[in-house]
Amino acid sequence: MNNDSISYSKIWKKCFVISVSCLMIFTVLVQSNQITLNEDITVTYVFDSPTIEPIEIEGTSYDRINLLDCYPASNAGEPKIPSKGVFLLLPPESTVNEINIIPGEKIVLGLGFMIEPTSQAIPISQIENLPVPTPTEVTYHSNAAYPGELFTEVGIYPFRGYQILVLL
Repeated sequence: MNNDSISYSKIWKKCFVISVSCLMIFTVLVQSNQITLNEDITVTYVFDSPTIEPIEIEGTSYDRINLLDCYPASNAGEPKIPSKGVFLLLPPESTVNEINIIPGEKIVLGLGFMIEPTSQAIPISQIENLPVPTPTEVTYHSNAAYPGELFTEVGIYPFRGYQILVLL
């Protein structure tokens, strides 16, 4: 063996050892960063003013609330108000400790509205004998604010290795 092949072998070994050492240090740094991640996630939504239109269902007058990019999400018989679903991708290995909603300034749209009730769920194929939405007495005769809470935490669901927080 000549001296050139020995020196190449030593250089290759040194490069290999340095590369493996750097890789190990980088791995430790990445893992320690994931463990100490303690940051807030902030999401901001801005909505236009809703529109209200009078409608009639089986001879009863109601008011329908429409809000761009929002859809009703309530139980049968409850007021059919628009809501915005939130699907939030969570950072790896994170947990949700607290959810804070900071509402904007309250805008009074008027008084005396009779909000359209939500109908019960029916199959898309059903085109006859559609049930008439009936308001629940307890909700419609209450003076309490509806829905009472700014959001409902549906849950955290896995999707292709990621965790997604779902709020309504």
